Amino acid sequence: MKKLLLLFLLLSLFACNDDPDNPDVLIEYGTECGWGAGEIISISENKIDYSKSRMGVEGPEIESKSKSISADEWSELSNLYDYSFFQTLDYQSMNISFDGCDEIIRISNLDNQHEIRYDPSTEIEGLESFQERLNELLIEMRDY
Repeated sequence: MKKLLLLFLLLSLFACNDDPDNPDVLIEYGTECGWGAGEIISISENKIDYSKSRMGVEGPEIESKSKSISADEWSELSNLYDYSFFQTLDYQSMNISFDGCDEIIRISNLDNQHEIRYDPSTEIEGLESFQERLNELLIEMRDY
């Protein structure tokens, strides 16, 4: 009986991930530009983090802020993309190396990560609604 109880306790500890600093799924979206400039939002199932960096005269200037999101907001966003489809996309523009900017979407889960980089304002077939919602969230966080 004790072994069964111990086994149950161990399984419960590893069955779910309640660590907000290590979410099951992390969606990142934003712009990365040459010279270390850009802005990005990182979205997990309970919060959105915003970070903006730009080069100033005395070094990099970094702005960051966070806010909570509801389970409904997370569910709405998660339903706008299919991760299996997302993994098939191969967009790697690399404008940064020419002092340009790349728009990025990176989705990480416990098992792996996939990222796409593309020219800003590119509509990716099958992800249009997802891109639109991510951009709305970026603007909301910028003004938050």
